[in-house]
Amino acid sequence: MARPIEPIEEVRDPLLVRVMARPIEEVRDPLLVREKEPGDRPEKSFEVNEHPRLRSEQEQWVYLRQEIEQLKHERGVQFAPPASSYLPSFTVGEALAIVSDSRWIIAGTLVFLFLVGVGYLVIAEPIYRVDALLKINKTASSVVALADISEGFKEETVVMEEIEILQSRKLLGQVVDELKLDTITEPVYFPVVGAAVARHNGRDEKVKVETLRVPADYVGAVFTLVAKNNNHYQLLDQEGNVLTEGTAGVPVHKWLPVDTRHRLLVSKIEAQPDTRFELSRIPRIEAINQLRESLKVEERGPVVEQGPGSGVVQISLEGSDRNKITNIINRIVDIFIQQEIKRKSSKVNDSLEFMQKQLPVLKEQMENAEEALNSYRLQQGAVDLAKETEIILERMVAIETDLSGVRTRRTELLQKFRPEHSAIIVVDAQIGTLQKELAALERRVKTFPDTQQQMLRLSRDRELYAQLYTFMGNRIEQLRVVKAAPLGTVRVVDRAVPPYEPVRPQEAPVIAASLVLGLFLGIGVAFLRKAARAAIQDPDIIEKKLGLPVYATVPHSRKQCKLMKGGAKQAVLAVAEPADPAVESLRSLRTSLNFVLFNAKNNVILVTGPTPGIGKSFLSVNFSLVLASAGKRVLLIDGDLRKGHIDKYLGIESKEGLSDVIVNGTRIEQVIRNTDIKDLDIVCPGTIPPNPSELLSHERFASILEKVSPLYDYVIIDSPPVLMVTDAAITGRWAGAALLVVKAGAHTLREIEQSIKRLKQGGVNVRGVVFNDMPVSQKPYGYGGYYGYAQAYSYKK
Repeated sequence: MARPIEPIEEVRDPLLVRVMARPIEEVRDPLLVREKEPGDRPEKSFEVNEHPRLRSEQEQWVYLRQEIEQLKHERGVQFAPPASSYLPSFTVGEALAIVSDSRWIIAGTLVFLFLVGVGYLVIAEPIYRVDALLKINKTASSVVALADISEGFKEETVVMEEIEILQSRKLLGQVVDELKLDTITEPVYFPVVGAAVARHNGRDEKVKVETLRVPADYVGAVFTLVAKNNNHYQLLDQEGNVLTEGTAGVPVHKWLPVDTRHRLLVSKIEAQPDTRFELSRIPRIEAINQLRESLKVEERGPVVEQGPGSGVVQISLEGSDRNKITNIINRIVDIFIQQEIKRKSSKVNDSLEFMQKQLPVLKEQMENAEEALNSYRLQQGAVDLAKETEIILERMVAIETDLSGVRTRRTELLQKFRPEHSAIIVVDAQIGTLQKELAALERRVKTFPDTQQQMLRLSRDRELYAQLYTFMGNRIEQLRVVKAAPLGTVRVVDRAVPPYEPVRPQEAPVIAASLVLGLFLGIGVAFLRKAARAAIQDPDIIEKKLGLPVYATVPHSRKQCKLMKGGAKQAVLAVAEPADPAVESLRSLRTSLNFVLFNAKNNVILVTGPTPGIGKSFLSVNFSLVLASAGKRVLLIDGDLRKGHIDKYLGIESKEGLSDVIVNGTRIEQVIRNTDIKDLDIVCPGTIPPNPSELLSHERFASILEKVSPLYDYVIIDSPPVLMVTDAAITGRWAGAALLVVKAGAHTLREIEQSIKRLKQGGVNVRGVVFNDMPVSQKPYGYGGYYGYAQAYSYKK
């Protein structure tokens, strides 16, 4: 008697669910269930073991099954599995399994990117790098190298200012003009690979153009220069028309169809005849900007935030023509040094000219001061300065001299900096200090008698002008020496030399990067392929999501593929390779038949699947053979009246079959074909009818099953896919149980749900799932790992 339950829509009792969807491993113990012996009654396929404990446990399971069926019949309660807390997990083992299963994709991606890297090394144009080193003195002047130079002529050189000068348009423009960098001449090669082929063959075509003067309208226009024999050439316009012909070293005038001044001078041609070059003149400012962008100037060595750096400046340039970039760097260095010396020389000349103009004035002032002092002494008589007055006089003269030097320094700084600059502020502070000290002395002098004050003033003027005159004369002589041999603040440490090896591309980094990128990209493609495929690859998902038991998981068999391709007469895996893991899985399905046919109305088993090409016929044939090898009488019916091909597996010529029995009323005994396998008979589909679904709905088909069912232990029907046609739903009504074949990685969960729904709507008793074609991993990780061990533990012949 059934236990009462609450009238709810779903019952999620864990015990009942375990009975409905008990894992297949729990019932595979041969001590719990044994197959019938030859002397048993035909209608009883299994019986209870006589051991008391085992018999009691099996009776308990049978009782629970009967109780569930009664509850379902009386109250229409749907027993659903417990609310699944399943979330897609991702373990290290699964990751390794994905990598292992996609090893050929990863290897192919790795090889492809390796070849891409090699191709890049072959095709890519080598880029060279040259550099030069300059030492810029932090405090220098052309006069500092000489002794006794006044502080007013010292100059502090800021390295960053010199770096800006090195990158100035004025300097780079002179380089562009001298080296003709605004004239572009490049050989024309086949796209992508032409330059690489020429480079590897040692071909180095060059055309040196000394002068390309064109009107403003033609700046940027591209001409074609075609090399000919004996240093001759042709010049073509953009349409291919010949503009002029000439010889290297001979200038060409008026070669454009305009009445303006234009000139072309090709000085050298190093190329095979008919080699083409693209010739163009770009704007000068564009050439300067291109050079400025590619030029790199930086200070090397330690740099202190609040102090001067090393003063060593590196100038570097990269390009494909190592001789050209070497010439550019060296020319930049030479022009920079020349400009530096010219600037220093110009300053010396300006100072010398100024001092030469001031020297006569100082001499006249000195003589006037001397005469005034002598006149005052004669007027007042012989008057001598007191000792204290002499000391004050010497100090005031010294202060006046210092003030003159500091004011000169300030004048020079104002030529380079604004009055707010820190250097000028420091000089102003020095001037203020000296003026305060001089004012203090003057206040003290005012306390002296008038005669002493006047003598002190006249003596001070004489001493001051005498010292200034002497200083100016010495300075003029020093500047004359510097002018004869000017000294700059820049010294060349290293000049640029043509490099031997390119800086890029470098073989080792490119190959390493291509391999690493290929590996990661291949793994990424494998995981992306896995994520993009929403197909079910784990049989546990079916049990957890749908509540249907998976009675067997059949691994992929390479040997079956070889049998089909080899054209063997019988392509039955269970015959050719009985120890194959796929056959072993079907033996486990045979052991589970007591649950498949539990409380079934007959011994007819329907085998179907969602879509074609999932190995349904393979399972039907091999499972029938596994049952027959255990001593069971099996009838295999090919219920696919559209594309049935079971006869090809067994090597039987198909003539009459199931369709002929239904249409013509042929006796079933006439179409049952014996096979080479003991206890295994088959019924072929027969003549392909125009209406298979209507034939299967005929009452003759039901009578056929009623007639053959008592004659065999098992009747297996191989049916068409349920999502393609309705044949499976029609045929399944007469079957005691149905097995849904699902191929690993071929169906989504939605497809499986729809297949089960269609079968149940047709009254088919779907008992479980057979998970077919499970990928076999090479290592014991992931879902296929068990079968890796199964291969090693197979029976030996």
